Amino acid sequence: MLNFVRLLTGKRVFALVVAIVSYYGCTEWTWSTVYTAQSPDGSARIEVQEDLRLGPDSAVRVRLRRGLRSSTISSKSDCWFSFAHAAWAGPVVGVFVDGRVCGQIRIAYSLQDRAMVPFATVEEAVRKSIIHEYSVTVEELAKAHGDPLVWATFDQFDNSRASLEFRKHYSAKP
Repeated sequence: MLNFVRLLTGKRVFALVVAIVSYYGCTEWTWSTVYTAQSPDGSARIEVQEDLRLGPDSAVRVRLRRGLRSSTISSKSDCWFSFAHAAWAGPVVGVFVDGRVCGQIRIAYSLQDRAMVPFATVEEAVRKSIIHEYSVTVEELAKAHGDPLVWATFDQFDNSRASLEFRKHYSAKP
């Protein structure tokens, strides 16, 4: 043990610290949480995060946080983040993310089973929640073929207010 302590002196300790900080900085410090949704019982939280790189080569990930522990339950790369929303139906959360270039993330996770479940189990709850949270009008729904998930999807030829409203709602929230 004494030899190990002698080994970790001076320049070696500094180099080790720099290596650890560099690795952590390249993996975790580049992520920014852009959306959160707390479970009804307060035991868990969904976090949608985007990588802070510029342009459509960025990544998006969905993380589940329970206390001090967190895990990535879905991710995509080559994204240009646009919109995110989650809705809880008891212990199951449904998450919708529009990554523009990389497409969508549509997932559902059961806290009770600690496993992914079909998105269809909470899809209607996610749709209703988007309509309620963003006050989606009848006219906007008609234009989106009656589907709030279509309304929330970025369209370069017909820019709906979904992305702008999302940024207004969540730009100041952790």
